[in-house]
Amino acid sequence: MVSALSDLTLKFREYGGQSSSLRDPDRYQFKGFWSCPVVGQLALTNTMVAVFVVIAAAAAVLVVVVVVVVVVVVVVVVVVVSVVVVVVVVVVVAEVVVVVALDISLLL
Repeated sequence: MVSALSDLTLKFREYGGQSSSLRDPDRYQFKGFWSCPVVGQLALTNTMVAVFVVIAAAAAVLVVVVVVVVVVVVVVVVVVVSVVVVVVVVVVVAEVVVVVALDISLLL
């Protein structure tokens, strides 16, 4: 346990602990989140942010356009089917009326 603790203490001093920072104060000084080498490579510039915003806006507009087109197509299909059903019903009823009228006229 003591040896593990001393190993951790040595590692702490080796990688920027208080002892090594006294020897080289600028080496491990924290300069902010974006100054980290890994995070710095991922940091977004203003141009990249603007490009992402434009792409996101274009994607949002595209989604809205697709939704509107789908809704319009569904409404048109429902209206056309409704009109066809009404026309078929009217034609069938008219044929039944004509056949019944002819039968009645033949019986008289």
